Amino acid sequence: MFRRLALLTVGVVTTAFTACQGQQFPMVPVEGVVLKDGKPLDNVKVEFHPDRESGVVGPRSIGLTDASGRFRLQTDAGEDGAVVGAHRVILVDVDYLERTAPIPADHPIKLKHKDKGPLVKRIKDDCSEYYRTPLRQEAKKPNSTVTIEIK
Repeated sequence: MFRRLALLTVGVVTTAFTACQGQQFPMVPVEGVVLKDGKPLDNVKVEFHPDRESGVVGPRSIGLTDASGRFRLQTDAGEDGAVVGAHRVILVDVDYLERTAPIPADHPIKLKHKDKGPLVKRIKDDCSEYYRTPLRQEAKKPNSTVTIEIK
């Protein structure tokens, strides 16, 4: 009995995985700016995660802010934009991360190892976790320009 249940579970998971690999999701270009107290935040990783609770599924999209706080999103596979629909937004302070946890030099995010004065956490912890983030954005057709403002 247990063996049949295990084989059935493996078959269902394999079928679902195979079906999802070739699936296309409706995408839209997304760019924007991250601000804290009205000022741009540089070197922040922006992640758009489709909000499953809103019925949106698909790959996450990420971008890195420049000196003026601007970013453009791409999926992990390199496709421009984000899935159309509601997203939970996660922000990761790369400056803080690189100063508190060593990251290999070959990491895809190019790090700027320089002294920036006292270590300050610019982004609250809840903005860095999928289930706790209060940040939400909608990716809409034909394209989306978003402003993400934190305190």
